[in-house]
Amino acid sequence: MYKTEDGAQNFKGKRASVPHRVIQIIGAGEYGGAEVYVRQMMIGARESGVATEALVFYDRVFAARLREDGFVVDVEPSLTRVFWRLRERIEAGERLIIHTHGVKASLLGRAVGERTGTPVVTTIHSDLVLDYQGGKGALFRALERMTRGMSARIVAVSEPLAEILRERGYDPARIRVIAPGVAVGALEKEADETTGQVESLRERLGIPKDAWVVVCVARLHAVKDHETLIRAVSGLAEVRGRSVALLLVGDGEERKRLEELSATHAPGRVYFAGAVEQVRPYLELADVFALASRMEGFGLAAAEAMAAGLPVIVSDVGGLCQVAPVSGVQGIRVAPGDVDGFFAALKSLLEDDALREHMAKEGQTYAMTELSTERMRAQLAQLYEEIARHEQ
Repeated sequence: MYKTEDGAQNFKGKRASVPHRVIQIIGAGEYGGAEVYVRQMMIGARESGVATEALVFYDRVFAARLREDGFVVDVEPSLTRVFWRLRERIEAGERLIIHTHGVKASLLGRAVGERTGTPVVTTIHSDLVLDYQGGKGALFRALERMTRGMSARIVAVSEPLAEILRERGYDPARIRVIAPGVAVGALEKEADETTGQVESLRERLGIPKDAWVVVCVARLHAVKDHETLIRAVSGLAEVRGRSVALLLVGDGEERKRLEELSATHAPGRVYFAGAVEQVRPYLELADVFALASRMEGFGLAAAEAMAAGLPVIVSDVGGLCQVAPVSGVQGIRVAPGDVDGFFAALKSLLEDDALREHMAKEGQTYAMTELSTERMRAQLAQLYEEIARHEQ
């Protein structure tokens, strides 16, 4: 057992002293960064000897992945039934820690915790102000303000996100920062499973054999600002005699608008892959990874691209500053919404093989050492022990 740089203990090979069972509650309507993070947390908790299970609202990819990992997964779309089911378990004497992810899950978990005296941990993965707009967003933010004090601990997925929470009135004493990690072993396994798929994937997508490929892995949501990437690529039709293709991996409400925008500004050069179960072949197909988000709680997709050996260009916002802390070394950071900045960064990497390869190597080394799951799992085990001690 040793101390990590931030003082968290590494529990590898040690059983954590947590007599409670941890229930992770998350909507799981999609399989994105939050779901990958929760899956990592559950694997880490189990390795530390903490009993853990999941309660989800949708029986989709995330639930299937957890079952493959050997976890108990309870699927229940009715929030009312979830409330009574958890309450019955607690009143029957079961000792639980409720760990919530997402607005609905957090409101539900806090209601159960307040009623039964059960400790609740809430992980905040992103900025609610940008995730939800209009009347729905205003309602969610109001409910979050009213109930946030019911969570014993608030986990932010990066220090920049934690700072935002402090500025908005969250109790600093309750905030913990536990960043996601890059599951190197899982990435290597996926690479082995998808060996030889790159060329067939390129052919299936219709991307020319000699084209440069810029890939972005993100749900098609306004906060991800794919428009900036499309406009940047539109001005970069060709580099060193090779066309430039933009490959968007992910799906969402913005797809139709982005398809129309692409047809206008970069006809025939933007490819929509939709939601996929295995991202690795798409990363191996690419020359550069780019993410133009207006805000990222952390930016796990960028970290995984770095670990896969791709140079990355990301927005200079939120957790992405933690993923690529020194712009020009682990990756290039560009001001959000800066089309010219993304254009220049893409052009510089595609024009200079040595720069592209050097940045890819630096980023990969950083991701596999400083952004690994080991630290995240150690901090998580420490958090659960802290909660358990308080409950004794």
